[in-house]
Amino acid sequence: MGRAIVARCAYPLGAHEAAVLLSVCSEETVRSRLSDLGYAVHNWRKLTRRFPDLVAEYLENELQKATHREKGYVWWKLSSVVEKLSVTRPAIVIDCALKYGPKDEIHPVLKRHLGMLIQANPEGVFELLTREEARGYLLNHGVPAGILKKRKWFTTAHWTTLVTLLADQPSMLPRCWMNAPSSRQAMFDAAYPEAERKTRVFPTSLLDVLPHQLRDKEASRMLELREIRDDQYQTFEITTRRLIGHTRADLEGSVQVSNADERALAYRRLIQSTILSRRGMDDTLHFLTRIKNDQDPVRFAAISELSNSPAHMFKEEHIEDLTVLIDSVVEARDTSYGTKNVTERLAFDLLREHALEPESKLFRFALRTFERMVMRVGSLYCSPKIGIAYPVMHLKFF
Repeated sequence: MGRAIVARCAYPLGAHEAAVLLSVCSEETVRSRLSDLGYAVHNWRKLTRRFPDLVAEYLENELQKATHREKGYVWWKLSSVVEKLSVTRPAIVIDCALKYGPKDEIHPVLKRHLGMLIQANPEGVFELLTREEARGYLLNHGVPAGILKKRKWFTTAHWTTLVTLLADQPSMLPRCWMNAPSSRQAMFDAAYPEAERKTRVFPTSLLDVLPHQLRDKEASRMLELREIRDDQYQTFEITTRRLIGHTRADLEGSVQVSNADERALAYRRLIQSTILSRRGMDDTLHFLTRIKNDQDPVRFAAISELSNSPAHMFKEEHIEDLTVLIDSVVEARDTSYGTKNVTERLAFDLLREHALEPESKLFRFALRTFERMVMRVGSLYCSPKIGIAYPVMHLKFF
């Protein structure tokens, strides 16, 4: 009956009605009528769910007969088809993308589903990214977010090739290395052979994700370059990327300035260098106790940077210096909302890090910090990272 109704409706005034009925027709009917009625189909999801192979064939035929300029429109028009087929027939979607393009970019419809496609066909997705015609697109846009979220489906060899292709855009490389610390040096050497990087200046975002010794080596090399030496800001920025044992004296000396903003930046750099080096927190915290009598912007900068530190870097022997810093925030009359917020964030990170050790000194220090903040202002100015602001009556300290 469905076939008869479709045949009766398939005239210029009834094509849309006939297309609606296709999803309830037999496979034979859909096979014979889809090429004629495809332009009138609106609910591709339902049709694709019932007849994925027939719809996949229709997608390929439409792309094949479209001109170069029309192919982009076909991908947009059949975006719901691509969404469904990316789950049920991913190999066909990748094959259509490689065969019919557009070859100089990854179409936005395809880009949206790369995270799903890479799980079914990592080699196909890799070819889609690295083909010669799309090199410019890769350099301009980097590796798509969907692939970065499913990075484990690419091998180290895949990532090494991508990093090498992105060598002219070093600011894009850190995103490729988020989960590959053991391979970073090899990838870095592949992208930038040592003999070719003698005069190269790398962005700090790239230096920050390099292994410690390699970062120190590259920062030390860059500090010898005239374009870095002649720029005081860049000199301190690159100095911060050296191991703290090599730069502590310079960074501590840079806080001896009268301008509060410059002083705040200097403290930030000292803490950043300590964090990047994963050592030296003892000396850094002891040096920071001098900010207790400084202005609020300086205290904010120091506490904010400490709150960005991995919580495991703080040890019980640091509690005395941390107490001086926290008390200076609580007791100062000019403490701003922002400074209170980052102080609570630091305390929350310590609380969470030692949640399974409620008797530990650091856990109790974090609780004491919350208690002091509440006693002073009546509530906690918690950021979204922590949660809502709790009134005093809802907090219990022990």
